[in-house]
Amino acid sequence: MKKVVKRCVEIKAKLAGEDEKDLKGKRALLNFGHTVAHGLEGVVGYEGLRHGEAVAIGMVVAAHLSVKARRLKKKAAEKLKAAIRAHGLPVTHPELRWERLSPVMARDKKATTQGIRWVLLRKIGKADLVSGVTEKKIQLALEEVREGKLPKG
Repeated sequence: MKKVVKRCVEIKAKLAGEDEKDLKGKRALLNFGHTVAHGLEGVVGYEGLRHGEAVAIGMVVAAHLSVKARRLKKKAAEKLKAAIRAHGLPVTHPELRWERLSPVMARDKKATTQGIRWVLLRKIGKADLVSGVTEKKIQLALEEVREGKLPKG
């Protein structure tokens, strides 16, 4: 685990150093899973759900959304979800509902006047900051994760 943490810190330092003021969107990539995480935290409060748990759930939603956007293969999303679960972290939550989360997510620091920008995966370990994800796709991804379903493209 020490090696993993060390490598994560190295990657974070590299991205932060390359884009200190987040003008290129590179720092935003460090926020994979945080859009939904901050929405969940805003809805349920900070009691009963740790930040890391909320981020883990957010990562699963972002992976499902990546599949819906035809950026990520279903198997990769399933692999990510299995890895999160294997580390004892939650992969779903009953409050994963658009009508509850959207007001909080709209205030996310990655949001623009065009809407929420998402960190979506091309493959595990490779992500992009993406705008223009439809509300319908977001709703479907939230529903799939809330109900424990496999991602559908």
